[in-house]
Amino acid sequence: MMMDKISALLPKVLQKRGLKDEVDASHIVHITNAWLKENGAPEDATATKYQNRVLMIEVSTPVSAQECHGLSNDLLQSLRTKFVSLAPERVLILRKSDSVVE
Repeated sequence: MMMDKISALLPKVLQKRGLKDEVDASHIVHITNAWLKENGAPEDATATKYQNRVLMIEVSTPVSAQECHGLSNDLLQSLRTKFVSLAPERVLILRKSDSVVE
């Protein structure tokens, strides 16, 4: 019974403190990284940020970027089911800044 009360209070406290959006964005990034692993995304693909309804995924190679593009519609559909009011509108695939191209 106590847990129900805490789980009901947490979103209100986060909202009051101005942290709810950050927590929601972090949760979407976490769920995305789990989804990427479960759905055969390249190992170097990492969701890094969710901002303004855009989900950013970083990769090291053009091949990985292409593979992620192929998965992005399924990913968006999955996230839209889980996060109805917060769902990403698009996925942006970026090259990792530390990747070296020869």
